[in-house]
This record gives sequence, C-alpha cells and structure tokens, in this order.
Amino acid sequence: MRLKDFRSNWRAIMTLYDQGDQLYYEQKFLEAAEKFKECIRSGIDVIDSMNYLGCCEMRLGRLDEAHRWFDEAILVDPEWARLYTNKSRAYMKQKDDSKALEFLQKALQLNEADEDTLYYLGVFYEGQGDLQSARKAYLKSLEINPDQPETLLNCGVVEYRLNHIEEAKKRLEAAIILDPNESLAYWNLAQIYRGTYHYPEALNYLNKYLELNKEDEEAKALLGKLKADLQ
Repeated sequence: MRLKDFRSNWRAIMTLYDQGDQLYYEQKFLEAAEKFKECIRSGIDVIDSMNYLGCCEMRLGRLDEAHRWFDEAILVDPEWARLYTNKSRAYMKQKDDSKALEFLQKALQLNEADEDTLYYLGVFYEGQGDLQSARKAYLKSLEINPDQPETLLNCGVVEYRLNHIEEAKKRLEAAIILDPNESLAYWNLAQIYRGTYHYPEALNYLNKYLELNKEDEEAKALLGKLKADLQ
C-alpha cells in the first residue's frame, strides 16, 4: 500500500473530532475548522469543537470570530475555565489588557490550579513588564506540572531578565531536556554564557541553535563575535 493510501485510510477511521485535532496539531487551521464545524452540525463533542474553532480562528487572526465561538461555548458550559483563558488570549492579541486580565482572573476563579491559565497569566504579566508577577505565575504553573518546555523557557528568560543567572540556566536546560528542538532555549543560554564570559559554553549553545536555525543572520553575526572572543 502506498503511504498516501495509508494516510487516507487512517484518516477515514478517525472520528471527525480526532481528524480536526490532528489537523490543528499539523497547523492546518482552515481544514481543522471545517472538521470542527462538521462536528457541531453532527452534535459530536460540541463544546470542545466550539473551543477548538475559536482557537483556529485565533490562529488565523480572525479574533472577532474567535470570541464568537468562545462566547457560544461559554453559554453552554459557563464552568469550563479554559474557555475564559482562551478568550483572554484573544484579548491579549487585541491589546485589550484590562479584558485579558479580567478573563484570566475568571478562569482562575473556576480552576486556580490550571497550569495553562497560570502560564498565560505569566505571559500577560511579562508583556506588561511586571517580571516578578510573571515569574510567580510561571513557577506556580511549573509546581502543578514541571514538564512544560514552553513554560520553562519563558520562566528562564524572566529569571535572566531579573539577573537570576543560575535559576535561568536551570530552567532553560530543563526545557532542552524535555524538548531538544526548543531553539530559543539554546539562544538564551548562549547569551547568558557569553554575558558571564564563559565563551566555550556560549559557542556550544549557539552552534546548537544554528543547527535548528541555519539562516538566522543575527546568530551568524554572534557566532563571529564569539569566535573573536575565544581568540
């Protein structure tokens, strides 16, 4: 059987919802949205499909449509914290800070131990320049689930900006262990080690970053500077 035929048959035996989920994972948001609309029309996983549709619209930059789907889902299930978290994400993209914080707080009132909401609370505060509050939110999220590469990355960057050098290295290295393709962790570790005059370590991490981002001109320029530092 050809691989193309296998994929076609594999898709055929998946549920509509699973097909949408897979397409979303593949970042095929238009196709995913159509699957979730079919789910809603067929009465399959309706609330989850509405939430996913809102996320598809958000990733496509259609933020008013994203809000519409989240609002429809909230009318059906007003106790699901994730819907409020996702609305806050849309508000963050619209630069509506007061609404973004309002919906994050609503989500936490419903579930104060939601690792994703706490992560986005950290993102919100980091965007506001409130690094201490961002750090607190990221750390609380990591207490609930320490195996979050993106949260570890963001927390590491905040620790670095707060001049907590050893904590920054710890968080960024943990992110790499969980996801060896988390290129920004390599980039930030290269910056940290160069800033503390540990040039061989900086060069090692920068080379790993460049393996994943071969065309990054800024990284190439930094590579030249690091080689000069080592002479």
